[in-house]
Amino acid sequence: MIGRALADGCAESRAQRVLHEGANAALPPEAPDDTPPPVEADPPGFLDAFTDTERAMPEMNERLNAMAALIVRIGELAAETAPRTEAAKTFAHRVGIMNRWAKELTPLVRQYDQELLEFEGRVATISLSLEVIFEQFRRQPGDADDRAEFLRVLKGMGAAAKDARDTGVTSFRDSLRRIENLSREARPVVRLAADDLDRTIAAFSTVATWGDLASDLLAAT
Repeated sequence: MIGRALADGCAESRAQRVLHEGANAALPPEAPDDTPPPVEADPPGFLDAFTDTERAMPEMNERLNAMAALIVRIGELAAETAPRTEAAKTFAHRVGIMNRWAKELTPLVRQYDQELLEFEGRVATISLSLEVIFEQFRRQPGDADDRAEFLRVLKGMGAAAKDARDTGVTSFRDSLRRIENLSREARPVVRLAADDLDRTIAAFSTVATWGDLASDLLAAT
């Protein structure tokens, strides 16, 4: 569950300038904004929400398992590289080892980034559906076995997400932050990996919230 606690271990904004030609140059008037206001989508109905959750949950778990496998491989690479780094006699030798490690790391981190994007999308879908489901449960409380089982599953997922977030993922992210600036060549991929783990922590926090809400509803039944 939650990728075995993620294998037991584990937009930038751009400023814009307006250039003035001449001290007294007049700016042309702004064109009126004819863009229509955004239309808010109707929330799903109760049965829609269960259908969306039923579809998204296996897809979320599939992405999570892929993320966990990548974390394992990344950890193996780090374990293989550490002894060579410690044995290096000079800083030049050490940075060379780190740069070779970064090249091996790059395709794994890019793949993790893609899997994470898909995972985040499934989490967002499930969160929207659970808002509808939980509200319906609060309005019509009951002790039906299927409802209780659904809530127990969410509670277990939330607990596993908390464990993965607070142990493996956070410590792994912190270790990457510590080495982020050791090598100019390795910095981009190490920073991307650490940023992705920040996003993973945020997504796991959302899943943990599902468990907390499910626990509250179980206690109220």
